[in-house]
Amino acid sequence: MKMIAGSVLFRTAAPVAMVALIACGDGATEPEMDMLTLQESEALLEAVQRIGLTELEDDVPVPNVDITRACSGGGEATAVGTVLPSGTEEMATVTVDLTLVPRDCMETARGLSFMLNGAPSLREMGTISISVPDEFTFVLDLDLSFFGTLAYGLDGRIGTCDISVRVVSRVDLAALAQTGTATGTLCGNTVDMDLSGPVTPQG
Repeated sequence: MKMIAGSVLFRTAAPVAMVALIACGDGATEPEMDMLTLQESEALLEAVQRIGLTELEDDVPVPNVDITRACSGGGEATAVGTVLPSGTEEMATVTVDLTLVPRDCMETARGLSFMLNGAPSLREMGTISISVPDEFTFVLDLDLSFFGTLAYGLDGRIGTCDISVRVVSRVDLAALAQTGTATGTLCGNTVDMDLSGPVTPQG
C-alpha cells in the first residue's frame, strides 16, 4: 500500500518530533566523554526519527509490517509491528505500533554522523493524521509515543540513551506553523517542552 503522503510525513513529522530530546548518554568507560550537549542530543533524536519515518515513507504492507530498509549512511533498520490505515474523505489516519531495531545504522543530522544500534530497540506507537479542513488548509496531527533504548556512537564516543516521550502536535502546512508538546523522560531527564513555532520543510 502506498502510505499517505509519505514524503510529507517525513519532511514535516520529523521536525516536530525531533525537538524533544535533552542531553543524554551513559554507560561508557569515560562518562565525561560520553555526555552529549543539548545540540548533539537534538541531532541524535533527529537521526532516530529519520529512521522511524523512513520506514513509513514508501510502500508498506499492511496491517502486518516486517520490513528492513537501508540507512542513508550504511547499515540498516528493521521495523516490525502493525500499521492500520483508516479515514474519510476529509481525513486520513494511520495507527502505528512498530518496534524499530537499527543495526550499524549511520544517519547524519545537523552535520553530525551517528552510528545507531538497538539496545535492544525503540518502539513507536500512536497516530498520524492528515486532514484538509478547508480549501487552503492542510493539517498534520501527530500523537506519537517513543520508548526504548538505543546505543549510539559519535566521534569516538559511545553511549546508550533511554527514551520515553510522547509528542502531541498539530502542523499547519499552509502556514508552516506548529503547536504542541513533548513530555516524558529522556536519559533520566524530565521533559515538558512547548513545540510551538515555525516549521521549515526539509529539502
